Amino acid sequence: MDLVVFKRDVFFEDEHRNRIFKKGKEYEILSEDKEFIYVNSKPKTNECSQIPKKEEGFIFEYK
Repeated sequence: MDLVVFKRDVFFEDEHRNRIFKKGKEYEILSEDKEFIYVNSKPKTNECSQIPKKEEGFIFEYK
């Protein structure tokens, strides 16, 4: 199981009240391709959010 840790809180662009990812918390990578990682955004589900790999080091880091 591959994991990422977010370096800052992440929100949907149009909904700033609800955090998707919390700073410092580990999240499972469900899949990845050339440009994106797909990170599990709700525990115990397969729901994921698409995160650009170019944001590594700024928004997230691999664990």
